[in-house]
Amino acid sequence: NVITIMKTNALLLFALASTTVLSIINFLNSPENDLLSSDASSVAKYTSRIHQLRSEYIAPLPLDWKQWAQDIHKKWVFLHIGKAGGTTIFCRIAPPATQGFNFFCRRNAKAPFHTEKYGRRAHMDNQVKRKDVELYEVYLTGLRNPITRFISAFNYEKLRSNKWIHKKEPTFYKCFHSYSIEKFLNQGLLLSANASSVGNSSTDLHHCQTTAIEFTRGQIKSLQSHVTYNFEYYEQQFLFASQIRSDLGRSPARLVAIATETMAQDFESIDTLFQTGKLSVSTTTTKKNNNTTATITAMNANNRIKFNDTTIQQSEYKTLCYHLCRGIQAYKRLMYRSENLNKEHIQERILELNQFCPLETIELRNDCD
Repeated sequence: NVITIMKTNALLLFALASTTVLSIINFLNSPENDLLSSDASSVAKYTSRIHQLRSEYIAPLPLDWKQWAQDIHKKWVFLHIGKAGGTTIFCRIAPPATQGFNFFCRRNAKAPFHTEKYGRRAHMDNQVKRKDVELYEVYLTGLRNPITRFISAFNYEKLRSNKWIHKKEPTFYKCFHSYSIEKFLNQGLLLSANASSVGNSSTDLHHCQTTAIEFTRGQIKSLQSHVTYNFEYYEQQFLFASQIRSDLGRSPARLVAIATETMAQDFESIDTLFQTGKLSVSTTTTKKNNNTTATITAMNANNRIKFNDTTIQQSEYKTLCYHLCRGIQAYKRLMYRSENLNKEHIQERILELNQFCPLETIELRNDCD
C-alpha cells in the first residue's frame, strides 16, 4: 500500500545518506600528504610528467596550425562551458550578427578575436551534431578551476530571477533557496542533522540531502543547469567528435582552451599558434586575473591554503572535492588535450587546484566514488 511504499522509500533514502556520510567521513579523514611542492626540482618533475600525459591525449601527428588559420574554410566549434568565462570568450570570437548576448557583448566590448574562424556554438543541450563533426576539426573551450566554477554556478542558479531553472527542478529551489554556498557545503553536502529546516519531515530532509549530492555531481538530468552540464558532459562532446572523425577516416579532432584565470594570456597563446604554428613557451609565472571567485592569495609556513573567501573552511572545500572528483579528472584531461596550453600553464592550474583539493595531483585518479 501507499504507506508501505513511503516507508520503504524513506528507508532507501536513509541508507543512501548513511552510506554517503561514511564515504565522506573517510575521505575527509584521509591524510593530506599530496600537497604539491613548488620547489625547482619538484616543478621539473611535474613538467616532465605533464609532457608524458599530454602525449597520451594529443594526436601524434601535429596539426599545421598556421596553415589551418590561413584557410578561410577552416572554422572551429565553441564548446561553451557555463561559468567558465564562456560568454566573454563568445563575445570576442563570434561575429556580431551571430551573438546571442548582444547586450552583454556591447556592455563588455572587447577586441574581436579571429571571428572569421567561428563556426558554431555548442552549449548545454545544444549539442555537437554529426554534421558539425564532419565540418569542423578544431574545438575551442573555456576552462576554470572546478571548485570556483561550482561556487559561481551555485550562486547563479539559486537566484530567484532564474525561473527557467526552478521550473525544471523545483525541489532544488525549495530545499536550498535560502542557503548560502557556505551553508550548502557545510550542511547540504555533509548531511548535517542541523539541516532539518529544509523540510517538515525526515523524508523531506533525506530528499533534500539526496538532491544536494545529485545536484553537485550533475546527476539531475531534468535540471537545465551549468552544474548538470559540467566538464564531464563537454568532454563527452569532444570525444564524440573525435570518435566520429576517426570512424570517417578524417583527421583527428583538436582542442584549444582559454582558462578563466589566465584569459588574456591564453588568447595570446592561440594567436601565437595561428601566427607561427608553434606553441609559446613561458618561463615565468603566469599572471592571474580577478575572475576567479576564491583564488589563492598566500601560503603560510605550514603550506596551508589561505583564501580570499575566509568564510569557506578548507574542510568544506574538501567535501566539494569529493563530490566533484569525476569532473575534476575531466577538467585535467581537457587541459592535457588543449594544444595551446604549455606545460608551465597546466602545472600552475594543477598546483592551484591542489591547494583546494590536496588529493588532486598531476596524475589522473581512478578512485572517484
